[in-house]
Amino acid sequence: MCRLTTALLLIFTLSACQTSSKVTTDYDTNTAFNQYKTFRWSTVEVAPSSEVDPLVLERVRDALEIQLLLAGLNPSKPEQSADLIAAYRVSMKENPVNNGPNTSVGIGHGRGSYGSSTGISIGFSFGNGSSNNDANIIVELIDPQNNEIKWSGSKPVGLAGKSPSEISDTVNSAIEEIIRFYPPN
Repeated sequence: MCRLTTALLLIFTLSACQTSSKVTTDYDTNTAFNQYKTFRWSTVEVAPSSEVDPLVLERVRDALEIQLLLAGLNPSKPEQSADLIAAYRVSMKENPVNNGPNTSVGIGHGRGSYGSSTGISIGFSFGNGSSNNDANIIVELIDPQNNEIKWSGSKPVGLAGKSPSEISDTVNSAIEEIIRFYPPN
């Protein structure tokens, strides 16, 4: 019984640690991605809105360039035409955070060689009506011959309350996770 309780507690703890933000990708199933060797940046200006910090956009571009190189795509030379156009954007959304009180109750029971014990814990939290700014990083790889998106990937990330180095780490990790799915299998 004790082993079962311990195993269940471990499963619940580990499942609570999982993040819900995952990478979403889509691609043209009729495309042979092994034909693409070079890329250039989109000439459409990534217009920083008042919501998106221009430094975040810069971090996204820097991380994306590194990951595209690691994926086997090289920047085209200015006099060359590129096989793909790399485009990216960041959209912001505001999520309310705990706007009301919450209550939780936990009950545990254990038995050992000296007897058994039972414990109960009760927790209360009170919301402050704040919000958390989340970003969605979107990457698109476009065929320049017909301006069709051939591959896209996105990942939601939380940036609110993070230091510049934490934001860089978050962006780098997100771009790495997104480009991990390029080329599609």
